[in-house]
Amino acid sequence: AVVSTQSTGDHFIRVLAMRDGHTLRCKKQVDGLVTSYKDTDTYRELIRVISESTVGKPIEVNRKEMMAGLRVQILQNVRRTGFGSLRNPTLSVNRLLFSVYIGLLSAVAFYNRPNSVESVWRDKSGLVFLLTIIFSFRYVSAQASLVPLEFEFVAREYKKGLYGLLPYAIARTIVEIPFMFVMPFVTLLSCYFFTGLTVTAGKFFAAFICCVLLTWGSFGLGWFIGASVPNAQIGLLVTGPTCMLFLIFGGFLQNAEGVGSFLTFIKEISWINRAYSFLMVNEFTGLELECPNVTLPCLNGTDLLINAGLDPDSLWFPNVIVMVLFGVFWIIMSVLLMKCKLRFI
Repeated sequence: AVVSTQSTGDHFIRVLAMRDGHTLRCKKQVDGLVTSYKDTDTYRELIRVISESTVGKPIEVNRKEMMAGLRVQILQNVRRTGFGSLRNPTLSVNRLLFSVYIGLLSAVAFYNRPNSVESVWRDKSGLVFLLTIIFSFRYVSAQASLVPLEFEFVAREYKKGLYGLLPYAIARTIVEIPFMFVMPFVTLLSCYFFTGLTVTAGKFFAAFICCVLLTWGSFGLGWFIGASVPNAQIGLLVTGPTCMLFLIFGGFLQNAEGVGSFLTFIKEISWINRAYSFLMVNEFTGLELECPNVTLPCLNGTDLLINAGLDPDSLWFPNVIVMVLFGVFWIIMSVLLMKCKLRFI
């Protein structure tokens, strides 16, 4: 019974409180309260109303009606993911430190290389190839290992109707965009001015935009790989062969004429090949070279591009278009694949 000097709420708090050493006694008190409530007319009337309203009418929960608006879902996902990065910044810090390491390593390996005809193509093409491969492989592998770890939580929250896949995809992309800008900028800032590359605001900005788009394409492909595999370990194993496919048939390790016509489209859609072409055209167009033999006509950077089969006028188009669409395509395919997987869970 409730003591006259205390409220009903205080009485229930005191009765239901779990005290050390009195677990069985507390459970007995709770069971007594439940039994007493079931003997009341209020409880019996409640059971009758529920029974009459659900007989022959299974309760259906509309997951879409339970969800908040698209804008709210996106903001909630962005806020949650952002706060998660702040609470556990280890991954973010490691990614930034790796970007600095790659930049410094490139600066040491290609420090102040001369623009001589004999070595300029080998040195600068080697630096561009190194940066292109590292940016692409690193970002693809990061996403391929991260997405499988997220999928378990996404599936559980999706089934509960907390949000849809579209808000999740938009929010996940928004959260990654700062890294797509910061990581290339840190790497370029660590190596660009120390490796003999052309130091002008226009060429630095163009190289930066290219590296951002390279990470964008890598983000999309890595997301698709991560959505396709059951765990992070397999995602890392699949990353290498997938990227090598675009390298081998993208014109890096094999002449395009030696590839079957049915595989030549890989070269056209390869975001790695497009980024490499962009950076080479950006660096070599109009580049003045040091010629040891003054009696012969001296080549310039544009001549070297033409000899290598690169179009000096193809800096922005179609390279930028291909890299943007490459990332968009794989993000869309990733969301569709995740939706199909959720149907069987």
